Amino acid sequence: MMPRSDPPRQSRATAMLRRAALLAMALVGPAASFDPSSRIALKTLYRFGNHTDGGGPGSPLIIDAAGALYGTAFSGGANNYGAVYKIVVLGAGAATPRPKSIETVLWSFTAGSDGGMPTGGLIMDRNGNLYGTTTMGGWHGGGTVFKLSAPHHGSTEWSMHTLWTFRPNRDGGSPAAGLIAGPDGTLFGTTQTGGAHAAGTVFALAPPPAGETDWTETTLWQFTGGADGGHPLASLLIDTAGNLYGTASLGGTNPLGGTVFMLTRPQGGASDWTETTLWSFTGAEGAHPASALIGDSEGRLYGTAPFGGASSYGVVYSLTPPSKGGAAWTEQTLWNFSGGAGGAYPFASLIADRHGALYGATHGFSPPDYAQVLPTIFRISPPPKHMTGWTGTTLVTLAPENGWDLLTPLIYAGSGRLLTTVMQTPQAKPGNWAVDGSILQISGTGFRN
Repeated sequence: MMPRSDPPRQSRATAMLRRAALLAMALVGPAASFDPSSRIALKTLYRFGNHTDGGGPGSPLIIDAAGALYGTAFSGGANNYGAVYKIVVLGAGAATPRPKSIETVLWSFTAGSDGGMPTGGLIMDRNGNLYGTTTMGGWHGGGTVFKLSAPHHGSTEWSMHTLWTFRPNRDGGSPAAGLIAGPDGTLFGTTQTGGAHAAGTVFALAPPPAGETDWTETTLWQFTGGADGGHPLASLLIDTAGNLYGTASLGGTNPLGGTVFMLTRPQGGASDWTETTLWSFTGAEGAHPASALIGDSEGRLYGTAPFGGASSYGVVYSLTPPSKGGAAWTEQTLWNFSGGAGGAYPFASLIADRHGALYGATHGFSPPDYAQVLPTIFRISPPPKHMTGWTGTTLVTLAPENGWDLLTPLIYAGSGRLLTTVMQTPQAKPGNWAVDGSILQISGTGFRN
């Protein structure tokens, strides 16, 4: 199966967790090493700057077959409620010092029926249409699921379709994460609030039958905020059997710890999905998971928790499914972040290369404490055969001029290049920051697709 507290830090943890939502190993290793031999290059491919082009690009990027980039911006756009954008980069190769990027705003949200302030990423269907979520707006004020239809031949205008508008007291509210699609085109996602217990939901949106236009929404699970967790901030993972996996930022056996959960598809003519809590975080092995999971070919799950762990700066963890006849999943802390040069607060999801190495980003501190712990790009490498202990490496530390708020996962853009978005960048006047953001390219990390 391949699945597609420290009390002095509690106030900072709570504030940063809320910020991430709004904008969306058992071995304890040493501090992450820095690899001085690596020739890593950072390049800003695009800088959001005139506000109408969007601001606060805190969602994961996607890339099409032609290499164009698509994403959402939390603010800015024509109406200051966020935007969907497309960026074509000319000369992104490592030898080009100043690539030219052409940005197009595909949609500026109005906070009306189309929603507003998106924090989740996009997905694209085979026809080039885009799907995503907004955290507010819609007919009931609880956010939306939308579709942006690609222009027809001879046109340049994208068309907005609101597929669903959330009713917070019923089916959820404020979806902070993007969507995933099942093989039949059904969309799956999470809402961070609302539902019967005001602790968030998991939902499905089924496409309309031929000749009809209305999508059908089904609430698959309503979190209680108790043992099953609550307030999910991340998108889901789907396995080949159609079961769903995700994280909840709060709840579990420790109310502030969070959980990893599984939703099993109905069996034998039943209609209800079954929720199973695979792991409840206690703080010692991580807390407040805010990122999506990834899986490997043996069914293991991998993720990050931005708080907790040996130094309270967050962890990378894995969950191994039970052996035949077993019932419990096994958690292993693959890496404890140490702060300082070792990085702190990994909000972003991971990506894996073909050798099983995991790559990600740490958020670091926010101004005015920014200089204490800078954002980093890191690699966690599996141990050689017959050995134990993963190895953490800080590949690059972002300088203040690169910006901060690294909340989004890396994506692979070919030729060894990784891309991510940075939500805030410094202004000309020292000490001034703005929610404009940029798109960064990282080369020379050793990532092998």
